[in-house]
Amino acid sequence: AIGAALSGRPVIYVLRFSSFVWLQAGALANYAAAANMLWGYNIPLFVRILAMDGGGPTHTGSMASILAHRPGLTIAAPCKPHEYREVWDWFTGCRQPTIVCEHRSTYEWSDNFSKPTVSFEEPKATVIGISNARISARDAALRENWNYLHLIWLTDLERNRYWNFALESAKRTKRVVIADCAYEPCSIAEHIAYRIMCETGATVRVVGME
Repeated sequence: AIGAALSGRPVIYVLRFSSFVWLQAGALANYAAAANMLWGYNIPLFVRILAMDGGGPTHTGSMASILAHRPGLTIAAPCKPHEYREVWDWFTGCRQPTIVCEHRSTYEWSDNFSKPTVSFEEPKATVIGISNARISARDAALRENWNYLHLIWLTDLERNRYWNFALESAKRTKRVVIADCAYEPCSIAEHIAYRIMCETGATVRVVGME
């Protein structure tokens, strides 16, 4: 798949289990990402990584964070069709290697998330949801009258339409919780937490699978 993309052919590659990313990470990082980052090649590679719950010690959760350590790969976590369309349109326009983190539980969601942000007059915290953790994150925020938003783009954070809302809310509340379906150590969520702390001075807690 990567060889075909290197030759300029658009490729959609599906990893049926997120844990398989450990086997493919070398090729993705050292060929697809390097060709894009170092030499500026167009690499039309679209990788779907499917995460799940209840997959036992091997297949449970999202493992895509290891790919975020390599520049040259764009990572997103769309949950609804209109979000997926946004990612797909970006990919077809730029023809750069794109990693899409999907979670099987989101395929049956009836909630269209017509309100991607929730804002209260006097919130005591800001809650950010990633992937399938967004429903429990939003429910908790609504219960406590906290501000809420979810992120689609996990790298190039400024591409998120509501990134500025996240920063402004963090400055206001000074407390942020990020919920994700991945393990916390060295994760994308911890990188996002670091960015928010540096830019706003807020205290940020990451909640994941640990």
